[in-house]
Amino acid sequence: MTRPRPGTGLALALWVCAALSGACRKEFAAELLEKKQLVERDFAAAQNTWSGTQTGDRLHMGDGLRTGSQSEAVLALPGSGKLLVRSDTIVRFVRSLDQAAPPEQLEVLQGELTVETGTGELGVKTARGVVRVQRDSSIRVSADAQKLQFDVRIGRVDYSVDGALKSANAGSSFELSVLPVSVERDSPPPTAAAAVARPEAAAAAVSRTPDAGRVAAQAEPPSAREVSDALQEPPPSAVLTFSAGESVTIHDPAPPSDVRVSFATCREPAVLELDRGSRRFDALRVRATADGELRARVPRGSYRYRVRCAGSASGSGQLTVLSDAATRPLPLAPVTITADADGRRYSVSYQNRLPTVTLRWPYAPPSETYKLFVQPAAAEPFQVDARQTSVTLPPGRLGEGAHRFWFETAAHKRSETGMLQVSFDYAARTAYLTSPREREALQGGPARFAGGTLLGSSVHLQGAPLKLDAHGRFAGSATLSSDAPGAAVRVMHPSTGIHYYVRHLTP
Repeated sequence: MTRPRPGTGLALALWVCAALSGACRKEFAAELLEKKQLVERDFAAAQNTWSGTQTGDRLHMGDGLRTGSQSEAVLALPGSGKLLVRSDTIVRFVRSLDQAAPPEQLEVLQGELTVETGTGELGVKTARGVVRVQRDSSIRVSADAQKLQFDVRIGRVDYSVDGALKSANAGSSFELSVLPVSVERDSPPPTAAAAVARPEAAAAAVSRTPDAGRVAAQAEPPSAREVSDALQEPPPSAVLTFSAGESVTIHDPAPPSDVRVSFATCREPAVLELDRGSRRFDALRVRATADGELRARVPRGSYRYRVRCAGSASGSGQLTVLSDAATRPLPLAPVTITADADGRRYSVSYQNRLPTVTLRWPYAPPSETYKLFVQPAAAEPFQVDARQTSVTLPPGRLGEGAHRFWFETAAHKRSETGMLQVSFDYAARTAYLTSPREREALQGGPARFAGGTLLGSSVHLQGAPLKLDAHGRFAGSATLSSDAPGAAVRVMHPSTGIHYYVRHLTP
């Protein structure tokens, strides 16, 4: 079976527990009821190391399951739900820290599945938002590299597209693209007159193709001079600036986003080119209007970009524009999890603060005292003396990575060894803004920007650093010109990279 390529952006998430604060209280995420031919699983601590399965196997957070060709699996979910996994499908149970929704998710990397919700509401998280599956519903979800197909068989699902709430009832279907699609059209092919005007370029393009009878679209990308007839007009101003070579994510309540890209000066006019997956860098082309500066109006979507100077690339990176107002605060309280020393593997993800962890020895023999032994993979081992069969470790005591743990009685009777994987939630949003409001009217004078971000981030507003308090909150002011009534807060975190949070204001 072919493993999906990284970077396709294909991932679903299915919530399988009731909404709880912190870790799910269910003992396991799913149980394998039936299997047909090749059904394999892996564990959170050794992902993508696949092994065989048998009926009765239980999957926990971080564990995965995959089916081979002409193979199937049926799993029981909490709340009388069921999951039918079709052939050539890969699924993984993961945990989210979004406090507005249940923390458990099911990530589907490829293939097809059928979900029966039973007595609980489930959710499917996609790149276009959350699809909520109501209780007593049955849906089929199929995923490929371009889209997610939803077929509602029983019940109802609710979802949103570009902020508009929609519903789909039994007997209806809908699709959601894996990534938002740019609204820009592809550059038109060169006309015959243009080919005559540039015979050298046309001849070079044909000569580079493996077969002279094939279209010239297979040629190398044209130089800055060759694409001059396809250049787009730059916007008059920009709300944010980044340097060529940086990879950035822009959170904009109302894309497209007007951006400025700075680069090293060159003798010939530079061109900014965007590629949304065709490898032709033809999604957008803009010529520099000032030395060392390019401005572009970038639609919502994910792109590779490059700055070309005298026919050679002088800076490139990844550019993503999201339709996101970023108004919901990040969680301040640490997530909590309870893990048992019973031979199983547990997994927890955190967003802002490392989790509070309770380690237990279920059904422990009586003893006046107990010792907890913890062996982190990336830190020194330690032990804790206790009078009970559970120990709660405060946030930060267990860092990121894998941790082995077990208990011993005073008579040296030992529990089974448990495994806990602590991971950073890379899919979580990195910051939020409480002011100004989108399209807020400028009252004269500086505009006040305030919000919060992940601890450990660096924050800048118009190039000036903003200090964070103990909870990750920041505030600062920006003086805006009438021709550019907007600005963005730049947030950089060691784990999540560079993000810009935009506000458009009314003069």
